[in-house]
Amino acid sequence: MLLEKLVLGSTWLVGLPITFIGAGVLKWPIEFVYALYLTEEVIKTILGYFRYRSLRWQHNLVEPSINQPRSTGKATLP
Repeated sequence: MLLEKLVLGSTWLVGLPITFIGAGVLKWPIEFVYALYLTEEVIKTILGYFRYRSLRWQHNLVEPSINQPRSTGKATLP
């Protein structure tokens, strides 16, 4: 969910507006406009790095949660 927000936010709030300004308003050459568009990737890389360092993306799938009771290993019949 957060990954989708990161991609959509960086594309629609950073990449496309500055690309439009460079191409449509300032009439820069395509090389400069492409460089502006690549700033979106830089923003995603920086935000992704901080997300990676926070370790909030990790989920333990092996050990049971603290709030869940542990299984005794015995099967119970209904």
